[in-house]
Amino acid sequence: MRTSGDKGVVREAARGFGVEASAGSASRFVVLRLDSARRVFGSDAAIARALDVDAAQVARWRRGQRPDRENGDRLAALDVVVELLDGWFTPGRLLKWLEGANANLGGRSPLAVLRSGDLPAVIAAVRVQKSGAHA
Repeated sequence: MRTSGDKGVVREAARGFGVEASAGSASRFVVLRLDSARRVFGSDAAIARALDVDAAQVARWRRGQRPDRENGDRLAALDVVVELLDGWFTPGRLLKWLEGANANLGGRSPLAVLRSGDLPAVIAAVRVQKSGAHA
């Protein structure tokens, strides 16, 4: 659950990226996140499947509609993981990693764990992957 204090953290993080915390810039930030994911997934339809939303929803986000909190968090989490593994994997290999069963996640795929809202568990799996130590 977010508190009013969280909004200040989000604004500060946005300023750190050179983005003002306005509705228009928030929409642009969503589009940047979608573009980042598209490098891996190849299409907005594939991003929609990964996030478990209708493809029309992703199209609305591209046109400026802000995602609801849950989907915004999912998109942000996906962007974080893509950026953490950028340069470690080719886009195709990263997609396989995101969709594949992961022993460090109890056999679940990183995407399934992200959809459940457990970004810290996926980040821990990323750290294991980068360290070369596999479960």
